[in-house]
Amino acid sequence: MLSICIPAYTYVDYTVEAVSVLLKEPEDFEIVAVEDFDLVAADPDMARRIAHARELFGSDPRIVWRRNGEPRPIQDNWNFTVDLASRPYVKLMGADDRICPGGVSKILTMIRSAPTVHFHGHLARIIDGDGHIVRLQRPYVRSRACHRTGSNDALRLKLRQIARFKEPACNLFTKDAWRRVSGYSRQYRFCFDIDFNIKVMREHDCCLWNEYVVDLRRHARSDGATLPPDLALDELRQLIDDIYRFLGTTSTPSDRASGEAWLTYRLIELGVARYRHSPRRMLEFLAANLRKVDLSFSTLARVTGLLARRACFNDVQRTLP
Repeated sequence: MLSICIPAYTYVDYTVEAVSVLLKEPEDFEIVAVEDFDLVAADPDMARRIAHARELFGSDPRIVWRRNGEPRPIQDNWNFTVDLASRPYVKLMGADDRICPGGVSKILTMIRSAPTVHFHGHLARIIDGDGHIVRLQRPYVRSRACHRTGSNDALRLKLRQIARFKEPACNLFTKDAWRRVSGYSRQYRFCFDIDFNIKVMREHDCCLWNEYVVDLRRHARSDGATLPPDLALDELRQLIDDIYRFLGTTSTPSDRASGEAWLTYRLIELGVARYRHSPRRMLEFLAANLRKVDLSFSTLARVTGLLARRACFNDVQRTLP
């Protein structure tokens, strides 16, 4: 029923940890691991660690393992990994993330509880580079264990940053849905996962679960920590405009104010995440990008509310230590 896909790239030790933790789960599921370890500068110690990783990949029949013959763009690598999955439901995880104890059982319960749903979102515990829990993600809807939505309603919740679907490791989708939206697109370099989420949400019912299923690692070597923050802001602008276009004539002034508040909040969050140890650089980043956001009263009121809610739950993204 379930394939857990890990496009490992060059994270040798993290991948060993992620796969080892998954192998402790007793359920029937598939692990798909695709790695680029041949790109790592292999001194004798690293060569030994790579050999150990590949020995682990061959140690259990639940593991489907591939070595990339050549480097691929990240979107192509993710699509290649998902394409190898043989089960109808797919969970894509970063090699630097890991499943929580009992996480696979929780996922299977979600699937059985909503068999017609093609897209599920759940929560994560945030961990640091050493694997220590830093905080818990804020619940989606505090009043109940699951919220079901879809189509324009889901897009509006996305604009309000309620149906966030968070990082890819916090998602579960059917392989059929992945095929229908043509997988992850190269149109975006930073926000291609949000683009994928929006397309799936628009066409399928989805569920938001207040269950902690994965440990999501924040560290300075991650892709999101190294790409220019302006890129995320520019791509998010395009995605918000896409949602307005999808909503068409049903779009309301409130929808647009919510979208502009999302963009303005993200500008502040990116500045804090990247430059909180350098107030001067933070102010320079904010000033350079202010022209991209709406500073009307209605937008700023929503940004204030969003900031308050995130701060209350310590849910402000922190990419760097």
